[in-house]
Amino acid sequence: MIQRNGGQVNETEVIIPLQAPKPPKLEQWSPGIPYLKVGPKDLGWTWSDKWSEDKAGRMVCDNPGGEATLKFNGVAVALVGPLDQRGGCAGIFLDGKKIAVANAYIVPNTHDNALWHTYGLKPGPHTLRVVTVADADPRSKGRRIIIERAVVYRAPQPNDVK
Repeated sequence: MIQRNGGQVNETEVIIPLQAPKPPKLEQWSPGIPYLKVGPKDLGWTWSDKWSEDKAGRMVCDNPGGEATLKFNGVAVALVGPLDQRGGCAGIFLDGKKIAVANAYIVPNTHDNALWHTYGLKPGPHTLRVVTVADADPRSKGRRIIIERAVVYRAPQPNDVK
């Protein structure tokens, strides 16, 4: 690799030619403006009978076939729920099309509560469906999916503070 890029390698030294740094293209990610937290009991959600509410008010499903549906209006959405060593998987359907699999397993001694998200949606109404499946990470000790809430994003408006 060194030689391919103009350098030299011999038995006693490696010569790497000086290169001028080139800044990378600026990448910016903007899912929109978070404007609505949708808790499990809020309007917009429907839950199949395989889901149950835990003591913290979150919805929990440990079995395949649990369906949760959220109707929302926005340009992005994030599902918030803890990942842990008992985490399972769920198929994610957006506007009738399967687009992803959410995996709620996480390795020990780490933390995350971002179960799944998408952005870049056309502004307007959308339907998100979460369907628990039998599959899980082979290291998982369970098949649990927990949903605490969804966060819905709207498109920026001209009068938003920058």
